[in-house]
Formats: sequence, C-alpha cells, structure tokens
Amino acid sequence: MKKSKISFLIILLSNIQITKNRIHNPKNYLICNKANCPKSRGICTRDNKCVCLGDYTTIKEMEGNYQCNYQQTNQSKVFILEFLLGLGAGHFYLGNYTLAICKFLFAFITVILTAINPCLQYNQMKNKSFLYLVNIMGLVYVFWQILDGVLIIFNFYTDSNGIPMKNSWNQKI
Repeated sequence: MKKSKISFLIILLSNIQITKNRIHNPKNYLICNKANCPKSRGICTRDNKCVCLGDYTTIKEMEGNYQCNYQQTNQSKVFILEFLLGLGAGHFYLGNYTLAICKFLFAFITVILTAINPCLQYNQMKNKSFLYLVNIMGLVYVFWQILDGVLIIFNFYTDSNGIPMKNSWNQKI
C-alpha cells in the first residue's frame, strides 16, 4: 500500500517538474519583437503575443524562428478558379495536384467523347451504350463541379501543407 502511494507521489512530482520546465523554458515560446513578428505580417500585443494579419498564419514546422510565416490560400480565389474555370484549376492553386490532374483528365475525356458523339450518331450507330456513357460522364462532371463548389464554400479542402483556406468572402478583394 505504501509503495503505491510513494510511486503515485513520484509520478505526480515528476509531472509537475516537467510542466514547470515547459513553462519556464525560454526555448518553448517566443517573446514578440520585430525580429520574429514581421511588421507587414503581424502585430505584437501588450501581453507579448504576435497576432497575424490578413492571410498569414504560423506554422511551427517551417524553417525560420518567427511567427506569421505562412500565407494561407484565399477561399474566394479557389472557388472562382474551380467553379468558373473548372478542369481542376482550383485544386492546382491549392497544391492538390493528384485531384487536379484526375479532374482535368476526366473533363478532357468527357469533352473528347462528347465531340465524337455527333459523328457516331450520324453513322446511325446501333449500339446506344456509348451514347449513354457520354451522357453519364457529362452528368458526373456537372455533379463533381457542384460538389467541389459546395466543399470549397464550406472550407473542406486544405492546401498542400494541410492548412485550411482563409475565409475571405467578407473582405474586399
């Protein structure tokens, strides 16, 4: 019984010591100054914290020992690129190249098959399965465009670094 109490106290004291070292270790936090909180990207507050401005945010894994070191992608730009231009342009802008290339290839194949479709109809093709395939691919692409638009509006996608897009619908562009 005494051993369990002693081991509990040792664990409790060691956790307190670890927490105390984390709080008082100057390597674990940055004091806000002009060197680590650039004027164009952030503002130092009275309690020595750097508040990022505009589209900037802090990523600790990136090189450099300063805050506000990463510019987030603009959500309205991604929406305009993806929904109006289509072909995966918004995903290219986000850096999601796999999804962008898949969408581009799907759209390209759909357009090519749609262009071939009237030629095949002219020859009075008896097998209508190709025509159904072209129509289904067109509907799938339209559905994919609408779904991408909704997912971008609700900020579902992240950029290539896993950072969510900056909501900029209320800002002046």
